Amino acid sequence: MMASQIRNELGPVDILVNDAGAYPRRTCRAFTPTMIERGLGRIINVSSVNARIGRAGLTAYSTAKTGALASRHHWPGNLAHTASP
Repeated sequence: MMASQIRNELGPVDILVNDAGAYPRRTCRAFTPTMIERGLGRIINVSSVNARIGRAGLTAYSTAKTGALASRHHWPGNLAHTASP
């Protein structure tokens, strides 16, 4: 798994930025257990105005960005934050 390789080569992950929207849930599940265990770390999910106001032809994109916006409530404490430019 890529997460194990990253931890082995670079050490623990302190900041995870989910920008592309392809697999934020998967990356969060891979890296947050050690963040929680260490009591250190932050997740930054980049969302979009389309998470709040959908547009015709952008249904999948808007849905993914809404998921990024809502996912901050899933993680404990102040672990996850969402930026919505």
